[in-house]
Amino acid sequence: TEEPTEEATEVVTEEATLEPTAEPERTNTTGIEPMEGMQVVDSDGTGAADPTELPEGTGSGPEDSESSPIEPTGDEVVTEEATSEEEATVEASGEEVGTLAIEPIDDEGVGGIESGSELESTPDGEEIEDVEEPVTADGLPLADYSVPYTNIAGDPSGQLGLTSEGRLEFMQVPDGASFTTWEGFRAEFADSQPGVIHLCGDGYCEPSMEAPESETWQGDVPLGVIGETTYFMRMHNDRTEIYAASSSGTALLEPQLLTELGPATPPAAVYESDGTLFTWLSTGQWLEISGENAQIYSGEYSDPYNVRFAPLANNGPLIGYFSGGTLVVAPVTAPDSPIFSIPTDGIDFDMTGGAHRIAVIQGSNIVIYDLDGNQVQAYTGGDIQPGSLIWLNSGIVYVDRNTGSLYQIPETAP
Repeated sequence: TEEPTEEATEVVTEEATLEPTAEPERTNTTGIEPMEGMQVVDSDGTGAADPTELPEGTGSGPEDSESSPIEPTGDEVVTEEATSEEEATVEASGEEVGTLAIEPIDDEGVGGIESGSELESTPDGEEIEDVEEPVTADGLPLADYSVPYTNIAGDPSGQLGLTSEGRLEFMQVPDGASFTTWEGFRAEFADSQPGVIHLCGDGYCEPSMEAPESETWQGDVPLGVIGETTYFMRMHNDRTEIYAASSSGTALLEPQLLTELGPATPPAAVYESDGTLFTWLSTGQWLEISGENAQIYSGEYSDPYNVRFAPLANNGPLIGYFSGGTLVVAPVTAPDSPIFSIPTDGIDFDMTGGAHRIAVIQGSNIVIYDLDGNQVQAYTGGDIQPGSLIWLNSGIVYVDRNTGSLYQIPETAP
């Protein structure tokens, strides 16, 4: 779970908020534990919990807030509108559970849109069925295919992400590294530089090792913790060294040099996916650390941000990020060699668990692509301005950056 400290960069709202008791599994994700000088996320990388409950809220769109909560009943989910006695049952498939929204009955007693058709009444009271859904020139109206979602913790100006326990929260850097050792000590910068990594508990910090005897040494930077191993960067004025060390209490034992590269500054963020650390270096390269191995990859797409992962991708684990005006999706073993890229304004995006589809916020729209770059679907926002999104098994959850309200496009939507 997230442990805010005095140096935390994430803002958590003071009001008590409702949280989903469990979130559908999407990818291996992490919580946040920011530290001074770096935007980082704390996680043990275990991924999200299996769904046991679904969030409150059904209906025809963001305006419908009177709907009753959804409760799982065995292998199916029934959604009941407060203004209607009609029910819709959506069968679950595997781990994925979806909901089907029903439009409220109107003043004329006519049912609303269901499963891609619209029912209308004739003058003699008979119902006729239109085959086609009403759509805009650019896609389906987002408001018509959204349902309210339960409030969550965090600042709505952040990004949507899952903690290691599977709770949905607003974060500064989703999919980030853990900086807490297996014994519960946090790896942090020294108060003054140059300094070695400090391991800290409640109210105290201690140096984890002796300082090196070097006139070129400029200080150490924590890179993350995987299992019983703590990784850190040792900066010199003429080079940068990457180390791994065993954690024991407030000590880091037997530091092992993994690789050496040119002079670098502390990275802005460190990410973790499936036991592997990733970070972008000021040398214009990606650094990947797994076990006792460290790899350096070229970086044509510079200064990546909004990094997200799809560890369970059918064609191998994928990393996605924005670079300038481009969304890049690439294998984690070649983060600079995209298999998918499109120009975009870089607000937010996410991939399905199998990474066969990608949802991207483009202006006020949410557009879905396949990995071949084909547009699969588009939802036009109108007055809604999506600010961040995350693709859960139950559908796409997004926040309206104008109001801070959360909505979901159910997996059953077109």
